[in-house]
Amino acid sequence: MNDLMERKDIIPTKRDGYALTDNGKKLLEVLINPEHYGKSVTEKCRIAGISRDSYYRLMKEPGFVDILNEASIDLIRSHVNDILQATLKFSLKDPKCHSDRKMLLQKCGIIEDNNGLEGNIMIIRFED
Repeated sequence: MNDLMERKDIIPTKRDGYALTDNGKKLLEVLINPEHYGKSVTEKCRIAGISRDSYYRLMKEPGFVDILNEASIDLIRSHVNDILQATLKFSLKDPKCHSDRKMLLQKCGIIEDNNGLEGNIMIIRFED
């Protein structure tokens, strides 16, 4: 179970006039849970207790997608320290394979690429 699922108060349920339905809440909890990454749509729907039709209907709704994206970014931000530690640990073993963590940290606004020059990354803020 991840932090957002344990703390229901921080899962966004409304955004710009869009309110999550019961099916939307169920699906959101499954989609932001790292234990379910890589599972098929069918499996995610089974876990959420919704139909595949509901899944595809929700994924076409811009309001749902906005809430999903917001919740995903919040989850990443809540684990910035883990990401930084993984980056350091992995970079010591294989310094050429870092683009996944770099992208996540850029998306969270933790780092920015200095003029696109490889290897020049600047930490612009760190909040705990």
